[in-house]
Amino acid sequence: MIITQLPLTNTVKHFWEMVWQENAQAILLLLTVNEWKQHAEKIRLIPGKGRCLHIEDFLMLTHKNEINVTPEWVVHEFYLTKNNETRRVLWHHYNAWEPNRPPADGEHLWPIHSSLRY
Repeated sequence: MIITQLPLTNTVKHFWEMVWQENAQAILLLLTVNEWKQHAEKIRLIPGKGRCLHIEDFLMLTHKNEINVTPEWVVHEFYLTKNNETRRVLWHHYNAWEPNRPPADGEHLWPIHSSLRY
């Protein structure tokens, strides 16, 4: 599992290479909705639902599904393909962690924690 905020614009390729190299099956993104709108959409980190994103000439990321588990937690299902091998990655976006502060209510984190335990 990888826990992250956001890669920089010039490290998006490296981020997805790391996901592939480490065979990560889950990513936990800690970012508010406003931060997502301000930064993530600009760096082309993920494609829209049902779309694909080509990362250089070696990786293709396909956004298959999106589930709003709670207002604070959205799960995106991606498929990462390289050299005809495809891997499933679940992207958990927890959006209630405000910058420079712990969450007001830690109860929202327990279901995420439980789902990420293997």
